[in-house]
Amino acid sequence: MKILLVSRGVFPVPVKSGAGAEAHMYNLANALGSLGHEVHYVTNVSPLKENAFDRNVIVHEIRSAKVLANKSFYAWAFCHVSGNVRAFQQALRTLRKENYSFDVIHSHGNLASVLLSQWEKTVPLVYTVHDTPPYSCSYGSLTETIIHHASFQSVDLNAWRKADQLVSVSRNLKKEIMKKGIPSEKINVVYSGVDDEFLRGKSQKKSLDVLREKYGIMDHYCLFVGRLAHRKGLEYFLYALERANDVKCVIAGDGPQKGSLLSLTSTLGLQDQVVFVGFVPQDDLRHFYAGADFLVLPSLAEGLPLVILEALASGTPVIASNVAGIPEIVSDGYNGLLVPPKDTEALSEAMQKLASNPELRNEMGKNARRTVDERFSWRSIAEEVLKVYGKAGS
Repeated sequence: MKILLVSRGVFPVPVKSGAGAEAHMYNLANALGSLGHEVHYVTNVSPLKENAFDRNVIVHEIRSAKVLANKSFYAWAFCHVSGNVRAFQQALRTLRKENYSFDVIHSHGNLASVLLSQWEKTVPLVYTVHDTPPYSCSYGSLTETIIHHASFQSVDLNAWRKADQLVSVSRNLKKEIMKKGIPSEKINVVYSGVDDEFLRGKSQKKSLDVLREKYGIMDHYCLFVGRLAHRKGLEYFLYALERANDVKCVIAGDGPQKGSLLSLTSTLGLQDQVVFVGFVPQDDLRHFYAGADFLVLPSLAEGLPLVILEALASGTPVIASNVAGIPEIVSDGYNGLLVPPKDTEALSEAMQKLASNPELRNEMGKNARRTVDERFSWRSIAEEVLKVYGKAGS
């Protein structure tokens, strides 16, 4: 099969940190290539590591915006719009260069999908929905709320309607899509997978040695990984930490809420409990997962968070909000604990429960790894995506 895979054009791959949708596309491209398919991949590229792409993956590079998407909401919005436009333009050039000889176009950008559906009618179009719709999210300001809702009405809904087939990254997200009148048979649930590097495992002791030397991180900490933005619920996390005064935490990531979170940390007197390390290179991030007692993700809204899969693959239990697709991968009491969003008391109790019980953490860690081994390899996910391509072309 000859596949045109079109990114959102925001973050370069291989990803250095975060960027869950980009990491998803990068791993999917390589998994499809490893199965013998010819994959033309439209994306922006970071300085290449040796053997970054499978030999069957042909990269059509686009340039990244000079603006950093994580600096503010407006920078984030600009990078998504401009990245989608650049991805569409490169996809169109690739289609023409290859004489439209593709079996399927698989887009991961909402605006790129809409534009492709307008310009290209002969090749089936598949679109992956990564994010929860804005009507089930909470944002940091009225302006953000208005922009997200306007974008959803004018772009996302059109992308859903015009694609031949949709991929939803969770069952919960499929239900949300169906609420807008999209038929069930058009929506295919295919979860994200985990980079094989996480599945290889790391010694907790060796990881702690690395973190101690490079970051000054000492033993026993919980971990947050992600964009520092309102929807991640980090202010509630800090209030919960104030209750759990024996729990220390490392926050890895950057974003528009960083200043207010640093201020709140100081106001609550948590300077000795919380360490902000900013963006962490992917190689180091694996050590942060392996060294952590548990991951905390107090989000107010999510699709299917890659950071949870990475933590589980590392054998690290997870405490997360009981929202969207999270309960589909975190089983309460098995590989982690689920708490209601914004419930600082429940979150604090969950953190103290795992922090004080190494036997429970160890058992949940084994179950965490088992969860990923059984359900989230990229090869099996690529095979499911190929079935969707077949439906789109039929």
